[in-house]
Amino acid sequence: MPKHSLTITAPNFFMNLIQRKMNESKVSVSPEAKIYLSNLLQFYIFSDHLFERISLSGKKHTITLAETYLQAASSSSSMKNALKKVGDTSLYMTGFFRDSLKRKTISIDYYITMGRTAYTTLANLQNHFLFKELSDRFLDLMFILFRIQQHSSTKNSYLLSLINQYMETNAPQVTTELMRYGMNISFKNNNKNH
Repeated sequence: MPKHSLTITAPNFFMNLIQRKMNESKVSVSPEAKIYLSNLLQFYIFSDHLFERISLSGKKHTITLAETYLQAASSSSSMKNALKKVGDTSLYMTGFFRDSLKRKTISIDYYITMGRTAYTTLANLQNHFLFKELSDRFLDLMFILFRIQQHSSTKNSYLLSLINQYMETNAPQVTTELMRYGMNISFKNNNKNH
């Protein structure tokens, strides 16, 4: 494989991918929404960010979207964070895991409704155009994430897997392999907090 002089950062990688898929799909959103989507993809590189787990009676329990939404409704101090979590998780799940959601008892429509409702509530609470746009354009953004997932599962799955491994481990072997593909990595592994 030919070497390229290329420095890639996580934000640049995801922004380029988002822009390419939007161009291909003829979808246009605000620059703020693109940045938000890029940050969302960076955050969910870490699989433990997808669902929060708590211990109940010595057993691990995954908190559902409905529980997170109820938590938002009952606690004004963490309401905005919980609503954002519901919206973000719903958007990511419907974009990246839509095929597997078709086989679940909870339908994809449930995730879409939860995500849109969370973003709408956030928009009303904060009077912020970004969350209104995320709610109004939820299906377009979901489709872009789906296109990115399809893209990554075909021709770039190995490279994205290496990037994921690097983000999680910083392993020198992974860095070497990425450099073999012409990438001078300058990711920062501090995206654990979204």
